[in-house]
Amino acid sequence: MKLSTKSGGLLFYDPQFAVWIKQETLATRLQAEQIQHWATVGKSPDDVFRLFDLQWTGNSILTNPKFTSWTTYVDDLSALNPEKAASTIPTLTTYYGDDILFKMLDAAKKSDETKSIATKLEAQQLQGWLKSGKSPDSAFVQMGLGNVEDNLMASPLFSTWVKYLDDFNAQYPAEKTALFHVLTKSTKAVATKLETQQMQVWLTSGKSSDDVFTLLKLDKTEKNFFGNPLYKTWSSYLNGFNNKNRGKEANLLKTLTTHYNDKPLIKILEEAKKSPHLESTASKLQTEKVQSYLTIKKSPDEVFNLLGLGDGGMMFLAIRCSRFGSTT
Repeated sequence: MKLSTKSGGLLFYDPQFAVWIKQETLATRLQAEQIQHWATVGKSPDDVFRLFDLQWTGNSILTNPKFTSWTTYVDDLSALNPEKAASTIPTLTTYYGDDILFKMLDAAKKSDETKSIATKLEAQQLQGWLKSGKSPDSAFVQMGLGNVEDNLMASPLFSTWVKYLDDFNAQYPAEKTALFHVLTKSTKAVATKLETQQMQVWLTSGKSSDDVFTLLKLDKTEKNFFGNPLYKTWSSYLNGFNNKNRGKEANLLKTLTTHYNDKPLIKILEEAKKSPHLESTASKLQTEKVQSYLTIKKSPDEVFNLLGLGDGGMMFLAIRCSRFGSTT
């Protein structure tokens, strides 16, 4: 029914207006009853999405009145089946994909009309990522942050991603991911800038070089230890820490010894010696380790047991024995 727009202030006295109100009220009530029926019989969010013809809506979906009805349906369905809580996100992801959906919701948050629903859906999408175990690396890319360099840290999305990183690390401690690890892989310029700022925060807060070693998960890295970009980050922090704490300097060997048993430590050093630019450092650390054994008077047999029977251990033991003045 079409109402005349020429009625002016007399619109409310127009008999057709009363009829229109009744029709709209009836339509709303019928839709509510239909939605309730669908929820009762357990019709899936996907089915109802198509019944509302929302699959053809495109990027304007958030402003479509039917979309509001659909999200209401999903909420009702979840209320009736809390043990199998339904979500709008799987359906939306089916039609838009993770990347496009996230960008669409981020854009919708900038409009007063759609900010509320977009914020709610974005939170649900991130929760879905977390539940499925999506890595912070993947989330970084899907948020479009891999293409941002100059103003990355000023982006609201960066804060969203950092929160996701924290939530991921809390929920999956065995797969804990360091912020620098992701940024180093994504953009060198941003990683360098953020690294400098973060190291200053650590220095100001009194973090020891040992604390930062653990924060960067270097205590979990044996293979290609010295080739890990995070080792360079930690090495820079070690220099800064020692400059600030004269007389209380930390050193690489002490840190490695704290976090690694002798056998994996020697493997790390033997691997490093294969690299021309690391050979000198690794040899120096090996010599220091030998000296530590001499200082505490460990016998060749004790060192042999500590290092195992691998080639690295045998080679190291030969050095040890020659310095100790004994043979096996």
